[in-house]
Order: sequence, then structure tokens, then C-alpha cells
Amino acid sequence: MSTPILHPNSASTSSQIQLKLSQILLQHDSNAKRLYEYIYHVKVFRYNSTVMCWENQPFIEGSLFGYEKQLIINNQLRSSFAFTVINKMKHFLQDLHVDYREQTSKCCLCFEITQNNQYQIYSIHFSNENECQRFHMFIKRAKQTMLKSTSSLNSSENVPVNLVPPSAFANVGSTTTNTRDHLRDILIHLMQTNEEFFEKINQQS
Repeated sequence: MSTPILHPNSASTSSQIQLKLSQILLQHDSNAKRLYEYIYHVKVFRYNSTVMCWENQPFIEGSLFGYEKQLIINNQLRSSFAFTVINKMKHFLQDLHVDYREQTSKCCLCFEITQNNQYQIYSIHFSNENECQRFHMFIKRAKQTMLKSTSSLNSSENVPVNLVPPSAFANVGSTTTNTRDHLRDILIHLMQTNEEFFEKINQQS
């Protein structure tokens, strides 16, 4: 992983800023260990698969934290990665895993998650392309780190080890799997062929 970034817009981070960000993050995730990315303001939009369009209002907006966390899995301490969007009223936390699916387009990063045994598509809207690409790089490096850790564990122990809580990515039946495939097909098709897919989000800035 890269050197942790606490305030990307500053040449150096003061101890006061570091302490404040750490306190905020730990209030929402007590397993947080190390902060790698911090972006002051983003908006998260949700894709409505029923009417096949983005919702007009943000699902949440606030500060974005990308970080490493430690979990006890199979009675062993394991490192994992996550990101969370935090404001004064609520927060939106998402654990990362090696099969995490995401794609960027200009100032937007789309991703797919499992939520209550259903698959949802979200998009993080950034203020500029640099922030979007920087955060995308954090996700890719986090997945690479977890993949290497998983490969090492499998070769030495011959036992697969989940790096995130199993409850976060519960197994679902064939009906939900079909829904997931359908949503993924929609997402990939729109990303590749329809520039208007992201215009709805860009209009919200």
C-alpha cells in the first residue's frame, strides 16, 4: 500500500488534523487501524434498478475515508480494508474484498454491493477527476494487498480465510444470483455505451 494520506490537499498533515480525523473514524468503526485516503466532500447516489435510472437526490453526502482495519477471523487477527462516508447525521460503511466490482467515469466511481441479500449499485460523485482516480487507486491497491494475503494464507495453510465478516457478503439463492447478473449486465452496458448514464449525477454538482 501507499503511504497513508490524511489530508491530500496539504503538503504535510498536522498532528491536530490527524488526531481529529482518527477520532471521527474510530467513532464510526472501532476496528479502524490506519487511514490511507481522506476526501473532504463526496455525494453517493443509488441506482434504481426498477425504473433503470439514478435517484435524483444523494443517498448520502459527506467526508470519505479509505482505511485499513483489523478483524478477528477464525480466531486470528487479519487486516482488511474499507471506506465510509460520514456526515453529522449518519454514515455509510462498505467493506472491501478481492472480488469487489467498481468502475470509474470522469468524476464518478460506480460499485456493486450486497445489502440485505439484494444487490445494489451506487455511485460516488467527486468534486474532480483527480479525487476520483486517487480513490480508485486506493481500492485497487487494497484489493491487491488482500489478494496477496489470501494467496499466502492458502498456500501455507491450505484453508481459505475470509478477510471480511461473512455476514457482509452472505450467500444468496439462485434467484438473487440472477438478479445480480442482470444488474451487472445493465451497469456494464450503460458504462460502455451510454454517456447519459453519468449525466444525471454530474448535474447534481
